[in-house]
Order: sequence, then C-alpha cells, then structure tokens
Amino acid sequence: MLPIPLVIKAGEVFGTSNLTAKQAGEVTVSYVRSVPRFDVRGPQEAQFSFQPPIVGFTIHASPPEISLLDTSEIGIELLDAEQTPTATDEERRVSLFVDDGHGALENPEIEVQAGRAVARTTFIPTLWGNVTISAATPNLISQTTTIRVTWPVALLILSAVGGLLGALVDNVKRGGPRWSILLGAVIGFVIYWGVTAGLINVLPRAVALNPLSAFAISFLGGAGGTELIKVLIGKIAGHPA
Repeated sequence: MLPIPLVIKAGEVFGTSNLTAKQAGEVTVSYVRSVPRFDVRGPQEAQFSFQPPIVGFTIHASPPEISLLDTSEIGIELLDAEQTPTATDEERRVSLFVDDGHGALENPEIEVQAGRAVARTTFIPTLWGNVTISAATPNLISQTTTIRVTWPVALLILSAVGGLLGALVDNVKRGGPRWSILLGAVIGFVIYWGVTAGLINVLPRAVALNPLSAFAISFLGGAGGTELIKVLIGKIAGHPA
C-alpha cells in the first residue's frame, strides 16, 4: 500500500492509499490503529481479489514458412503489461480463424488451461501462398500471424528421380515398353504422397518427409508398379488385393 500510513489531512473527511499486488490472489487489509485514536464503526478489514495482470497475447507460427507437405504449430501466449508470459488463473478460450489463404486448423478453438500461459494447435496447408491466421479472446485485442506456404520443390525432384529410377530398374528386369517407365514414375510419386498424407501407414510422417525417404519410397513405388498399387489398395480396403 502507498502511502503508508494512510493520512487524513486536517479539514478533510477521508484519505486514500493505493493497493497493488505482484501476483494473483486474495488480499486482506485490516485496520490496526490510528493517531489520534478513534473507534472504527463497522468492519475493521476488507477483502480484495487480484486477478493475473493479463493485458494481451501473441500468436505465432512455428515455423513461419512451410511447404505443402509440412504443418506449422500455432501458439498462443498470454502476456502482462511488460510483455512477459503470464499464467491465467482460470481457463481462457481462444478462437482461431483462417482469414486469408488456404488451409485448415486442427482445432479452431483452443483453451489456455488454468495455471498455464500457452496453448497450441496445428495448421495444415491445402494450397501454396500466404496464409493469415487471426486469434480472438474476450476482453483482449485480436492478433494475427502470417504463414508462407511454398512448393516442396526438393522433395518433388527427389520423388520424381526415385520413381524414374525405380521404374527403369523394373523395366530392365521385365523388358516392358518404354512408356511404362513414366507410368512407374507416376506410381512412385502417388505412393509417396499416400505415405506423407497418412493414407499408407508404413512410416511416421516426420520420417516420410525426410529427403532420403522421398527418394527411397518413390523408388520402391516405381519399381513395384501396378502390382504394388493393387497390394496397397487391398490393405487400405481391409482385404487382400
């Protein structure tokens, strides 16, 4: 409290003092004594409840630039007046929107749990270009962040090379027509896309996005050709091909 002691100046009927707190919680202010002494009528203490000093929040994307095959983590962080992360004392709900661009949020509404300052969800792109995501929560100013979505050029090149080489090996082995090499390359890419999209559950997505995986999976797909496609379709459908 400032000032201490509280002073009622001569000729006035009341005085004031400012009560502040550095942390959330209940505070009790009690009357102790006065000079000159007088009797206090009514309650001799008062209760005050201080809430966390949350005055704003930030939204950020990690990473801020991804390819069409990647995802980005969207984080919400509650802040005090000094821009320091501050935990909320009760659950706070934050709504997220894709304002511009193409993509989807794993959870368009996330909750910052009591005792925490951060909540996260995942953004999944569906087309290249810049994507603007906004966040809103009651009593605080809305915030936005931008994600740049690019073509996965390196992975596409490795997938194409792997599919072509795999199809070439299969063509030499079987002695098929030359056009089957291009067909095998397409099959290799389709199988790689199926693995990264989760339709073909043979590798964790993080492993499938490795450049060496792009080459190896497409190579095996190109080498396996239509026979491999039949087997995979049978597995996806839940019965032997």
